[in-house]
Amino acid sequence: MKLPHLIQKLRPASSEVRMPGFDEIYYRYWYRDVGQFPGTPLQHYLKHGWKEGRDPSAGFSGDGYLAANPDVRANSFNPLAHFLEFGLAEGRKGWQKDPASPAPLGRLIASTEPQKLLAPPQMD
Repeated sequence: MKLPHLIQKLRPASSEVRMPGFDEIYYRYWYRDVGQFPGTPLQHYLKHGWKEGRDPSAGFSGDGYLAANPDVRANSFNPLAHFLEFGLAEGRKGWQKDPASPAPLGRLIASTEPQKLLAPPQMD
């Protein structure tokens, strides 16, 4: 699937790109291993993340979209890219997350370091 028209450059001299529906802060928070990836979080999602069942934002369920749209799954399309290019206009369902669903699994991966939600206070 071609994505050039879905990904827009912020400014001509910048290599930074955005994709509607992708939340970099959400993605970095829930999938901390993405920090080891040599590219940007968006590049990780487009290359690996969606195939691993990772959601691009708090409001979009890739697995839900693929389950509700077996033709998209059968053709191995990135669920967010398909939704943006075709699904939204076609009125496709399944992309909304169930508010009762559990948090993404990526955050629950065991770590050798203690996990904290907030950074420790700075001492002067």
